[in-house]
Parts: sequence; C-alpha cells; structure tokens
Amino acid sequence: MYVTKTDKTEKDSNTDTVHSDENSVVKEDALSCFHNISNWLKNTYNLSRSTASEILVFMVHDLDRRYRTEILNAHPLSYAMKGPNLSNDRFSAAIWHTIEVCESTSLNVLATSIDGKWHRIGVRGLDYEPLIIYQLQRDIWKSHSKYKQELLAELKSLAAVKSIDDVQV
Repeated sequence: MYVTKTDKTEKDSNTDTVHSDENSVVKEDALSCFHNISNWLKNTYNLSRSTASEILVFMVHDLDRRYRTEILNAHPLSYAMKGPNLSNDRFSAAIWHTIEVCESTSLNVLATSIDGKWHRIGVRGLDYEPLIIYQLQRDIWKSHSKYKQELLAELKSLAAVKSIDDVQV
C-alpha cells in the first residue's frame, strides 16, 4: 500500500478516485493502528498497577461528639484508595490539601487523628521541620550525641593504663 499525490495536470477521473480510495484505506489503517496502540497502553497500565489494599477516608465531626439518631456525628469529606506504595510525603500532602479545602470553606480543623503507621506526619511538617517540642528535643539530641561519643572516647583514652609504669601508688 502506498500514498501518492495526484498530479494536477492529470485529467483522468479514474486515477483520482483510485488515489482517494487508497488514501482513505491508509487513513483507516492508521486510525486502526492508533486505536490498537491506545488499547495496548491501557491494558499494559491495568496489568502493571497494583490493586488497592486499603482505603483512606477523611471524615469530619464535631468536638462534642453528641450522638443523636436523627443527626450523624461524623461525615466523610473525601476518600482515596491506597496501594502498597503510598509514601509519607504523599499522604501528608493529601492531609494538608484536605485541611486547606476545609479552611477555604470556613470549616476550622482543630485536630487530626492518624494511626501509628503515619506517626511522622504527626510530628513533622511538610518541610520535615519538627511540629512538637519532643521531636525538636530528639533532633537536637541526635545531632549532639555524636559529640558525646567523641568526648567519652577522649576521657577513656586519658584514664587508660598503658603499662605498669603508669600506675602510681
């Protein structure tokens, strides 16, 4: 199958018809090829993605938690299906986005609650800065504990007995 341009000087109407039929066949084949590629990409994506193992639900409720049968005390705001590769940064961004949307609609978020798996989100912000005093103390201790080890090693070397002559009675 080939594609050619018809010469403008050609007067034979049969040739023009043949070429336009060939062009339409080529266009149909190209469209069919693109459609098959699109289906192949969709199938490949569906085979390679992991299935969701958990669901994240963002809910809102009042602080009093008064229960009345005619009024629900908790309402879902949004949800997301979670696979095995949800990082702390992505989850933290989802939480902050939900909080920003709530605050933009004059809904004040006073507290959030998460389980132990996402502990880092509760003690660190988006820029990895400590949000609570305890985490700040841990960071300071971690950065200065190496100096403690060096100081202890130096003290140990000063008090070490290398030979019997070093012992004074």
